[in-house]
Amino acid sequence: MSSFLFYSIKSGLCLLAFYLLYRYLLQKLEIFSLGRVYLLSAAFLSLIIPLLSLPSWVSYAPIVDWGEVVFDDIEHPELFQGRVSERQVEAVPWSVYEMLLHIVYEVYFLGLALFLGKFIFKIVKLRKLVTGSFLEQTNGLLVCHTEKATTPFSFFHYVFLNGQLDDLEKECVIAHEAGHARRMHSADIILFELVECVFWWNPLWKIIRKKLAEIHEYQVDKEVSKIFSAQAYSLLLLKLSQRNFSVPVASHFAYVSLKNRIKMIKKNQYAQQNVGKSKLQFLWTLPLISILLISFSTPIEQFVPKAEIKPLNYLLPPKSSGIPSILPLQKESIGKVTAKFGLFMHPILKEERDHKGVDFSAATGTSVIATAAGKVFLSEEDKAWGKRIIIDHGDGYQSHYGHLSKILVTEGQEVEKGFEIGKVGNTGLSSGPHLHYGVKYNNEFVDPMDYFTEEKSLRSVKGM
Repeated sequence: MSSFLFYSIKSGLCLLAFYLLYRYLLQKLEIFSLGRVYLLSAAFLSLIIPLLSLPSWVSYAPIVDWGEVVFDDIEHPELFQGRVSERQVEAVPWSVYEMLLHIVYEVYFLGLALFLGKFIFKIVKLRKLVTGSFLEQTNGLLVCHTEKATTPFSFFHYVFLNGQLDDLEKECVIAHEAGHARRMHSADIILFELVECVFWWNPLWKIIRKKLAEIHEYQVDKEVSKIFSAQAYSLLLLKLSQRNFSVPVASHFAYVSLKNRIKMIKKNQYAQQNVGKSKLQFLWTLPLISILLISFSTPIEQFVPKAEIKPLNYLLPPKSSGIPSILPLQKESIGKVTAKFGLFMHPILKEERDHKGVDFSAATGTSVIATAAGKVFLSEEDKAWGKRIIIDHGDGYQSHYGHLSKILVTEGQEVEKGFEIGKVGNTGLSSGPHLHYGVKYNNEFVDPMDYFTEEKSLRSVKGM
């Protein structure tokens, strides 16, 4: 579910970019038909762009065929291959991040349920209003006469009127609401209401819905003001604005700011003269879409050969580089030996396990060194070992370094004895900063204590 969280953030950032362009440039043009198309397209693209995939061209080296290489020699093969047993999943405690993420999702789904319930309540309320009204068919519209003191509004082909209107006012209102019905303005509002339910935490969706409702009214006002007197039409808006009852999912006659609507009528700019150059301003949308695609789409790696290809033995183990023979940490940096080779009680899983190495406590960031020359066989991060490194020394010897905070080498890299390969950390199944060090000979873990042959005064290390 964390992918949905990141998708929501990307989608919200896309929507913010589209809104800022509209708010500070395109809205001033007062080209309402293009404004409506822009806002609807902005909503659609904000939902789609984070889901799109664009090619990202990267180079590659030849892949070596390992033949019958298997992972039976890994202490936790099911973790190495990305599969965790049911028992292990139950035993691993949540991190603070996972707990916070779980709380976020609980809050999100609670909000989703509340907003969907609110939306359904609006539809039910509208349905009850239809069944409680006297219906009359006029010019393809179903006029619902209600006794509630509501402002006239429309919902698709339904027009709701109150009986307190005279014939001229009724004719004006029906002409206005017919304009909404022809343009399917109710569909815009319904779509935005549904998207708001999903992204209820993002106020931009509500802001843009209100901007879209303004455009709806300006479009219809332009049409009706050509038929009726602008003064009479403005007075009717003022009269009907005094009624408070409304249904949010519908298009209301006096829903948008009266001051703005009357101002538009008086400016007489609905004719949209000389708007050719103004329309070109909407072309700013194209570079914005390009930037958002580059920034928020999901890249797909398309591989091309490197100019310099490494030899085929890139990941092949060395013939013979040496036997692990020194401590993986400087003696003075070791706090103590917290666990030796053999059976021990796991501090997190709380069960006795066969410990395949030695644990050295040390401060996070302490340098970890290679105990013999060799080639990095594995450099990765998994659930059990955290960030870890495996070095192949040849002649059947490998050394393992687990729970690192930082990895300083890459797979296939050749290292010398004493070379810094990483930093001590607390990653994976770990109860504190330490290094897990293991030695393997002919695919069998052996006691590392038997291999510190070059070290002197090991008794100075607590726990040795």
